[in-house]
Amino acid sequence: MYNPIVRIILGIVGIVMAWNFYSTGNMTSFYMVMVAIGLIVWGYYKNGTVFIAFQQLKKEDFQKAEQLLSKIKNPNLLKKSQKSYYHFTKGFIELNKQNIDNSYIEFKNALELGLRTENDTSIVTLNLASIELERKKYEKAKTYLDQTKKLNHKLELNSEIERIEKEINAAPYSNRYPTSKNEQK
Repeated sequence: MYNPIVRIILGIVGIVMAWNFYSTGNMTSFYMVMVAIGLIVWGYYKNGTVFIAFQQLKKEDFQKAEQLLSKIKNPNLLKKSQKSYYHFTKGFIELNKQNIDNSYIEFKNALELGLRTENDTSIVTLNLASIELERKKYEKAKTYLDQTKKLNHKLELNSEIERIEKEINAAPYSNRYPTSKNEQK
């Protein structure tokens, strides 16, 4: 939850406090401060800056969110829930950059790992439907759209759901179903 600079400052303050307690012989306080330092380090590797990046994403500050995510050197060490929101945030950053393929991969990863709320899951499936619509893969878009409708989501998504549904229905019937095995992939 804290950014790396705050963690470093807390770590330094903790080390100074631990040294002070150790030198005065107050071993109980020394051990407690060492545990706190350990939790700060553990939190960095298990939570990273995902929460802060996600908050920046809500404010639509994609550049700041990307900066915060870039501070996570090994996203595989994150907790499963944090890893899913890492991919969720990364998907929106890639979508903002118009990198549709990368965005699709990130959203799929977030969906596979599982998000905390049905609304967040519906946002991901709706974006996947939109990407498939843009790729002219109407059946996949319809599948993701149906998934979105089944989930409990906020009313703000209804207009986007209707828009995508209209575009799918307006697509020529011959384009809705893939004709070759390469299109099915």
